[in-house]
Amino acid sequence: ERMRFKVLHKIFDFRKRFGYDMCVGCGRCDMVCPEYISFSACINKVAKAVEEVQNGSN
Repeated sequence: ERMRFKVLHKIFDFRKRFGYDMCVGCGRCDMVCPEYISFSACINKVAKAVEEVQNGSN
């Protein structure tokens, strides 16, 4: 639960409160992930998908 909070607040809560993401793309989370998931690559994919959806709806 603590790990979930540490990760998710960087994406959802922090952006809602301050208007920008807390993640700066340093890759530290990629190095310590026990499942070898590239969190920064996932964030980049999601950001690209959101941008495509937003551009498609305009």
